[in-house]
Amino acid sequence: MQPLRKLLTKRVAATAAGLAAGFAVLGPIAASAQMEAAMRHLSSDRVHRMHHAAHRLSAHHHRADMMRMAQMGPAGAAAARIERMTQMERTLLVKRGEAIGLDLSPASRAALDRLGYDVARTETLGALGVTVDVIKTPRRKSVRKALAQLRKADPGGVYAPNTLFATQSGAAAAPGALDFADDVELAPYAQGATVGLIDTGLDVSALGAPFASRVRAQRKFVPDDAVFARPHGARVAMQALAAGAGSVVVADVFSSETGFADAAAIARALDWMAAQGVPVINLSLAGPPNVLVERAVASVVATGHVVVAAVGNEGPEETPLFPAAYPGVVGVTAVDADLAIYPKANAGPGVDIAAVGVGAPVGADASAVMGTSYAAPVVAGFLSERLAGPMLAGPVAGSEALALSILRRHAIDLGPPGPDERYGVGALPTANAGGIRTASAAR
Repeated sequence: MQPLRKLLTKRVAATAAGLAAGFAVLGPIAASAQMEAAMRHLSSDRVHRMHHAAHRLSAHHHRADMMRMAQMGPAGAAAARIERMTQMERTLLVKRGEAIGLDLSPASRAALDRLGYDVARTETLGALGVTVDVIKTPRRKSVRKALAQLRKADPGGVYAPNTLFATQSGAAAAPGALDFADDVELAPYAQGATVGLIDTGLDVSALGAPFASRVRAQRKFVPDDAVFARPHGARVAMQALAAGAGSVVVADVFSSETGFADAAAIARALDWMAAQGVPVINLSLAGPPNVLVERAVASVVATGHVVVAAVGNEGPEETPLFPAAYPGVVGVTAVDADLAIYPKANAGPGVDIAAVGVGAPVGADASAVMGTSYAAPVVAGFLSERLAGPMLAGPVAGSEALALSILRRHAIDLGPPGPDERYGVGALPTANAGGIRTASAAR
């Protein structure tokens, strides 16, 4: 952060600190109308210096969805509890002032007491078989240093940062900018099993009659926070329902304070989905590896749930993102209606299948759909229809292998012959993949 401190005046730095930290981690700035509106109260000279500093810093860090910070505005960003840290040569965002302990023994808890660490809350995630302690780290100590101290004092304990995850949308739509057509039709495959969406909140009333009645439940998984409806969650729900999901349940894991989802919230949501017996679970979000999310995903996969996730929008040369890259997860990349790959999509061994996620018409707002976020629910909805029979009574063992077999049978092979790290086994043909369309377009 030194280059930034040299460039920003003290007067601007206090307001810009949250945004600048986000820029440094999340990548190059797009000169968007939202960003300019968020910083309108700053002079043009100060804005220029902030942009210049952020561009210089971002050259060394991975790309991600910049809009999470832009949507919060300067005041929210400055107050956000976000910290940047490096782990295994990887830059990541974590919740400031928190660490996570997994299945801590009495000896581990005694070590916490000796070090003077307080446990903010202990959560038993019964369906996952995991106990999570959210630990308060000292105010003047970074999360990285706190974890190093904990691991040194208690080598047998499992400690991790409360890593932050972002939606994988390339759209620049503002919160609340929903413009759904009135003549949206469901695809022919509308009798599928329930799909669980671990995502942002959504405004059910904004979905329209074909979809609103299919939202069975919605619940928030961030403590002391209410469901906050955002366009991302609504678009993901519409994609899943149009592609074949019989209904959806929504777990809102995104904080209204930071604009991100943290590992603990994702684990709580997975535990809820598992307890409810939701057969297919979609995560249109991605981030760095995290041991809590890894264990949670492994648990639901082992008990017969099908887990689908977006592979990420950081580019084909970047390192894999999670949970899509975890074993047992169906990792989905994005293509357009002509089956051309989304150029910002991640590549690698975690890519299993491609689906339309670029320009897919979500009502009248087709331009707002871009990214692997919107391809993943197409696959989840597609699988829910075809797994409705065997999973009628809930998750069953072997569902992951069955899902992959179904995808292989229907995919159009793209790229080099056979599975590859850009397209996986290929792309779902648009005729089979459902996808939202309007009645006028269908005619």
